[in-house]
Amino acid sequence: MLPRKRSRDERDDGPDQPRQAHQRRLYLIFDDWECGGYTIREINLSRRLDEDLRVDEQLTLPAPYMCLEAPRRLPWLFAALGTRIMALHGFPQGPLPFLDVRSRGVTFGPWKGFQHLPIYFPVGDHDLFALDTFSFRSLSLQPLSLCPPWLENPPRWSWRDLPKPPFSRRDDVTSYALHPDGHTILVGTAAGATFAFDTAAAAEPPMWEERRHGEWTLLPFAGRAHFVRDLDALVGLSNDPASLGHLCAATTDDPAWKEIIGKEKLFSEDPAERHVGATLVYMGGTEFCLVQCVSIGDTDDDAGQRQQQLQLQPHELLDQLQQVLAALDQGRLLEIEGFTASPKRLNNVKPRYIYRLMTFSVCYDSDDGQLTTGESCRLQCYKLPEETSEESFYHDPVAFWL
Repeated sequence: MLPRKRSRDERDDGPDQPRQAHQRRLYLIFDDWECGGYTIREINLSRRLDEDLRVDEQLTLPAPYMCLEAPRRLPWLFAALGTRIMALHGFPQGPLPFLDVRSRGVTFGPWKGFQHLPIYFPVGDHDLFALDTFSFRSLSLQPLSLCPPWLENPPRWSWRDLPKPPFSRRDDVTSYALHPDGHTILVGTAAGATFAFDTAAAAEPPMWEERRHGEWTLLPFAGRAHFVRDLDALVGLSNDPASLGHLCAATTDDPAWKEIIGKEKLFSEDPAERHVGATLVYMGGTEFCLVQCVSIGDTDDDAGQRQQQLQLQPHELLDQLQQVLAALDQGRLLEIEGFTASPKRLNNVKPRYIYRLMTFSVCYDSDDGQLTTGESCRLQCYKLPEETSEESFYHDPVAFWL
């Protein structure tokens, strides 16, 4: 068999090339494997682009790092812990596959029922917490000992049910982060409250507590935020419509809490590109990668339909998608409160989707103290596989830095 010809973006380091020790990569999950599952693509963000490559040129994604069989149209059921990518789709009464990107080995963990719309919180390298619509659980992957697991208390590599929060996962949650202490989960709600869950609390079991004073009593983010020690602040995407696509930092300068909006808009401002979703990936230090999905070729009606879907509450979106998928399986037209699902799009043309990978570092401007990326932004654009299910675009990109 002839060797596969590598595309330009694979020249220097394809997936089979030797890797330097502990060199992290960006891993993207795509719902595009026609055999019934997902592909994992590995992106080296540290490589230098060719001199003749334009900033806006669309690259071809590297060949799949791995293909994983799992129920499709559920990309949000992937999580990362330590150096593992975990597929938590819930194979009935079967083990869950965990891929270690360092050793390239696959191990299997226990299943604990189907998950709905979980938010995953990795705590350290061995503990994963899953805040879901109907449950709150933790999974311990502490190294196994020689002791038989049934003699351990609690047993290792097992799920544990935890007290449910005093808010609705599907209706209330707007932002979330891990406290800089490394073990306290922070969750912000639509009502403006912030709740904390200390995973290392001495109480058994630990309980959710509302933060009424002190640091980070309000999380002004859209989705996940990350603690940047050099800035002494949580950093995420702003949830203020007036600053859509800007960064936001929440810091505590005793005794006052302070919110700082980033100077630059990081989302695409190309009128031909329509925003679909975005994920902010923390790379350590002051470095980030913004993975933004944009579409090209949407009509105004198509874009309006997608925007209507993105404004739905997560449980409403999932309910509609389930009805849509049932309609598509039966090849019939289905209308749900203005949402039309059929095998054909409104303009009978499927839009092209692109991932914009923007890497940058953040700091406070020395002149005015505002949050800025300076001149550090660097952009790569990748064409998405045509086989990617369109339903997966109703969720933010799934990306991990490992």
